[in-house]
Amino acid sequence: MLVLVLVLVLVLVLVLVLVLVLVLVLMLMLMLMLMLMLMLMLHLRLRRISSCSDLS
Repeated sequence: MLVLVLVLVLVLVLVLVLVLVLVLVLMLMLMLMLMLMLMLMLHLRLRRISSCSDLS
């Protein structure tokens, strides 16, 4: 009985850790995607402004 309980607890802890790691990785991926999107937006805006100034 004790061995079964110990194994169950270990499995639960492992699953919890795995879920936490997955959530953290997903959060990091989302943050990176947002940063890339912001960088692209800024880059495009800067290019547009520079092209406008060049035309004028």
